[in-house]
Amino acid sequence: MLENVLVFGGTGMLSGATQWVMRRARHTTVTGRSEHRLKRLQEGDPGERASFHPLDYRDTEALKSLLSSTVNRHGPVDLVLSWIHSTAPEALPTIVSEFSQTSQQWHLIHIKGSANDDAAIRARPETADNCQYREVLLGYQRTEKGSRWLTDEEISEGVVAAIQQDADITIGQLEPWSERP
Repeated sequence: MLENVLVFGGTGMLSGATQWVMRRARHTTVTGRSEHRLKRLQEGDPGERASFHPLDYRDTEALKSLLSSTVNRHGPVDLVLSWIHSTAPEALPTIVSEFSQTSQQWHLIHIKGSANDDAAIRARPETADNCQYREVLLGYQRTEKGSRWLTDEEISEGVVAAIQQDADITIGQLEPWSERP
């Protein structure tokens, strides 16, 4: 069983994976910029074992405050699902730094979209020795008519598979880069 899980970017395309985690974790902290989406997920919380916090992870001080309060209320974090966009370059290093100090062993599953930059999706961030880092790379699907982006369901299923297998996963395909939708 998962113990204390923190989810960033889990209110939209990852909502299916977030709901899967909420059903299995002792406690799940879900952050999001959209209060409407947070409330929608909260209504689907079957065991009331989750907390929902509006947060713009680009605000490093607010992020640090949330990380600290999560550990103080619910204990060390054992899993972080992170779909943090490149507009917040300090967010992921802040999470790694904070939880590497407060958790003995923890997992970080980093979801990375392929819509913009081939180099960025392939770069791996620095992590601490007590952090098991895994990536979920989001590609595209080829169809008879060309190509399309992944559906929310495909993305959530891939993230759940990464959790279950404790492995890096590529959903869809990344190559050829020129055939992205």
